[in-house]
Amino acid sequence: MKIKLGEIAAAVPAMGNLAQMKWPIKISYRIGKILRQLNAEMEQYGKSREKLIRKYGVETGERVEVTPENTKVFIEELKQLNEVEVEIPIFPIKLNELGEVNLAPIDLVNAWFIFEETPVLDVEKVKE
Repeated sequence: MKIKLGEIAAAVPAMGNLAQMKWPIKISYRIGKILRQLNAEMEQYGKSREKLIRKYGVETGERVEVTPENTKVFIEELKQLNEVEVEIPIFPIKLNELGEVNLAPIDLVNAWFIFEETPVLDVEKVKE
C-alpha cells in the first residue's frame, strides 16, 4: 500500500493508542506489526525533518529553531517531505473484526489506511 509520509506521521500516535487497548491476539499481532513498519518509516522521516530544521534554523541553547525569515521555505520543504509516498505492506483490519470497541474518531481518521469496511450484504439482492 502506498502511503504518504505525512499520513504516517499522523497515524503513529493513533496506532499507539490502538496498541494500548486489549485486543484478541490476531488483531494485537497485526496492530503491532503495522506499528513497527510505521515506526521504521518515521525514524527516517525524523532524520530528514531534523536536517530541514538544522538547515533553516539556529541553535538556541540545546534547541535548534527555524528562524522567522526561513519559516516559509521550511514549511514548503516540509510539505514536500510529507508528500513523499512509501510502500508499506499492510493487510487492513476489517472493522467487524474489532468487535464492540470504543475508538476515538480522530484515531479512525488518522489511521484510515489500516481499516477496511466490511461490505454489507443486501439480502434482497441475494434472493434474486
